[in-house]
Amino acid sequence: MSRRAWTQLLNERSSCPPRRRDTRSRARTSPVVMPIGVTPSIQVLPVTPVPKPRQTRRDRWAKRACVLRYRAFCDELRLRNAQLPDRYALIFVMPMPRSWSATKCAQMEGRPHQQKPDLSNLEKSVEDALVPNDERLFSNRGVKVWGRTGKVVILSRRDEGAEDSDATLLALALAETGVKSTGAST
Repeated sequence: MSRRAWTQLLNERSSCPPRRRDTRSRARTSPVVMPIGVTPSIQVLPVTPVPKPRQTRRDRWAKRACVLRYRAFCDELRLRNAQLPDRYALIFVMPMPRSWSATKCAQMEGRPHQQKPDLSNLEKSVEDALVPNDERLFSNRGVKVWGRTGKVVILSRRDEGAEDSDATLLALALAETGVKSTGAST
């Protein structure tokens, strides 16, 4: 079966209209710059964090599982009306595996998450999902910790002394997300 026939078959089965080939006809949207007063200071989003995958042209028609998870994550953040200010801190609460015992879960809750996925890929996924042109972002921080359920916390850092230490940021994040503090330093 040729690619054209396969695409037509998929378009007939789906309720979505077929994609347009002409990319010049798309309307260019200007980036929406939110004033600082509009963005809430703390946003707790009960969404399991997903890192940004390395995408290729093939991902348009050959749907890989990692790309589908990433796109669903981006859609979920947009549906929850999350906003990313110019200066922000991201706290990723990574869910613990179900195979862990209750004792290990109690020990690891609130501790630093020091394995895959990479923190920079998690930050990129949130930035690309919420900000069309991310050159306006100029100050960010990121923290990964273990938790019972996955969450993304966005903290707005408005004041001039916003260069908090990681320990202060982690304590604030744990207080806001409801994760018990274990006294672990970062």
